[in-house]
Amino acid sequence: MSRLLEISDFAIDQEVWGMPTGGCKRSEPVRFKVIKIGRKYVTLEHKVRDCVFSDDYLPRRGITKDAIRSKVNCPDTFEFFSTPQDIEDRKAQLALMGEASRRIYHLRYVEMTLGLAEDLLLVMNKHGVTND
Repeated sequence: MSRLLEISDFAIDQEVWGMPTGGCKRSEPVRFKVIKIGRKYVTLEHKVRDCVFSDDYLPRRGITKDAIRSKVNCPDTFEFFSTPQDIEDRKAQLALMGEASRRIYHLRYVEMTLGLAEDLLLVMNKHGVTND
């Protein structure tokens, strides 16, 4: 299963992939090269046609330092992964989670047995699902 990269997962000259998730969401993953690793931010470089751009990203949130400072309402953000396959795995995971969520929502219309209700609650409790 894929997982989002933390700052400790980055290495200089490493190639990482970003799945766009923010305000200007694109469909294609973006390839980045790690230039510098700081205490909090990672400097990543990517090419768009013949131009090279670099920005300091906060890895866990996938947002640039400039966007945080300027308090942009709907900034471009990314989820960072090691490989394009990790992105595809994440997309599949999100699709399954969405489908599960839709079906769980419709459970309120289903008459279920006590055993099924108990089993569902056990699974939900195990994974920290609450009404909060």
